[in-house]
Amino acid sequence: MPVTTLSRTRDDYRKLLGYHAGYGSAVDSWDDEQTYNVDRVLDVALATFYYPDLGEASQYQWTFLKPNRTFTLASGARFLDLPDDFGGFLDPTLNVLSDDRTLGRVRIGDAVRGLYARSPDAHGPPQSAELALGPGPDLAGGSRYRLHVYPESRAEYRLQGHIAILPEALSDRRPYVYGSAAHHMTVEAACYAAWETVIDEVDPDLGVKNKFFRQRLRASVAADRRNQPKNYGYNSDSSDLYHLGRTDEYRTLGGYGVVTIDGQEP
Repeated sequence: MPVTTLSRTRDDYRKLLGYHAGYGSAVDSWDDEQTYNVDRVLDVALATFYYPDLGEASQYQWTFLKPNRTFTLASGARFLDLPDDFGGFLDPTLNVLSDDRTLGRVRIGDAVRGLYARSPDAHGPPQSAELALGPGPDLAGGSRYRLHVYPESRAEYRLQGHIAILPEALSDRRPYVYGSAAHHMTVEAACYAAWETVIDEVDPDLGVKNKFFRQRLRASVAADRRNQPKNYGYNSDSSDLYHLGRTDEYRTLGGYGVVTIDGQEP
C-alpha cells in the first residue's frame, strides 16, 4: 500500500534530531551517547504529542488513535490475534459481517472458553467474545491481545469496531509514526522542544522551541476536533426483549434516537 510522503517513520525523526544536534543524519556513525540522546529525546517528543496537555480537565484524545478497524476471522477459527498496536475496544460490542451483509453484533466480555467446555462442537457466526493475552509474533517472548469467539466460525467473518491504539507500539511491521501524515510539522516541533528541555535543560515555560510546539499543538488539535463525530450514535437498548421472550443476539426494538448530553446533540 502506498504511503503519503508526509508520513514519517521513527528513523526519519531520529535523523532529523541527529542533524539538529550536529551529529549528522548518518545514524550508523553515532556513538553510544549520541544514540542514547536521540532516542531519549524522541521518546519524550512522541509522548508529548500523543498525549497532549492542554490544561483541560481531561487529556485530549486524537481521532487517529481511535480508528474503526475490521478484523478477519477465518473459517473454522475459535480466536484471532489482534495487531501489535491494539490497546483495547472502545465499544462493548462488535459488528459481525459476512460478505456485504451485517449479521448483527457480538458482545465482548463473555467467558468464551467456558462456553466451549459446555458445547465443544458448536459452530456458526460469532455470538460471544472474550479478550485475553496470547503469545506474541515472536514465540521466544512477548505477548499480544487475542480475541476468543464462540461458537467456532463456520465461514469467514469480519468483526468491525472502534479500538484504542497503543501509539508507542512501533515495530518493523508498523514503523510509521501515528498522525504524522496530518500533523508532521507538529511532531517535528515536538522533537525540537523535547531536545530543548531534555538536553539543553531549558525550562519548558521559557523555551522558544517549546512555545512554538504549543502553538503547533493547538493548531493540530483544532484541526483534529473537526474530525470528531457529531453524535455518539444510536441508543438501541434491546434489554426489553427479555421481557418479550426474545433473547437472540441479532434483533432489536425500534425507537432509535440520537444520544444527547445535557439536552444538546454533541
